Amino acid sequence: MKYIPDWAPGASFKQSAAQLRRTLDDVADMPMAMVKKQMAASEAKPSFLSEQLTKAGGSEQDEYEAKWVAASLYLAGADTVRNSIPWSSTVVLIAS
Repeated sequence: MKYIPDWAPGASFKQSAAQLRRTLDDVADMPMAMVKKQMAASEAKPSFLSEQLTKAGGSEQDEYEAKWVAASLYLAGADTVRNSIPWSSTVVLIAS
């Protein structure tokens, strides 16, 4: 499938996959950059990512893993909250 040209009929999935990859990279890279900037300025608040970066000690592999674990935690929490909102609205309506 990687050899199918992007312009070929039926290959729009490749463009969708590329967009999703960019979005996922942003979800992981933006918080990492913010925490690293705050840590460099000694302004970082305690967080999972700041703790992991401190433990990593500058190891590129450890930083990569910490970045993606933090992104996974965020996405899992966001998905849980997003899925619970319709239920909380239903409970409020029933209780009223």
